[in-house]
Amino acid sequence: MSSNSVSSNEDEFANRDHLGLQPLTQETETEDRAFFKYLRLVLAVLLVGLVVAGLTYLAAKHLGSGAILERKFNFIHENQLGYVFLCVWIAGMTRSGVTVLANAARAGARVDRPDQHVYKIMESSGSLKDAPYVLMANTGTVGRFNRAQRAAFNMDESLPLPL
Repeated sequence: MSSNSVSSNEDEFANRDHLGLQPLTQETETEDRAFFKYLRLVLAVLLVGLVVAGLTYLAAKHLGSGAILERKFNFIHENQLGYVFLCVWIAGMTRSGVTVLANAARAGARVDRPDQHVYKIMESSGSLKDAPYVLMANTGTVGRFNRAQRAAFNMDESLPLPL
């Protein structure tokens, strides 16, 4: 058996409902709860980053690198490069916001990782009506999840900065 094959004793439909999604239970996370969970996570990472950056700056300044740091900050100020750093920070925060929205929509759609999109067969009548295409679901919570994922992917694909 090749390494890409699914083991015969593995049930890939375990813990899924008849649609293949995570089952809807009382413990199922709602989109609103997931949004605030991921928002708190991003804000905590931002706060920890600011604290670590501040402590690193103070440690470097008091360990003899104060003159070098002062020259670097003066260079940034004299050449008006602060806007460049601000733009990179805004792009990073925007990407974090898109990530929060996509992960919240994932919870609402009950789509487990590593799945990135939900597809369904579109048929007008009959037994799959020749099933020529499979299109992404675009309505309901599943459609909202698909759109949020595409927004995150589009931003990654078009953002000119490596964040």
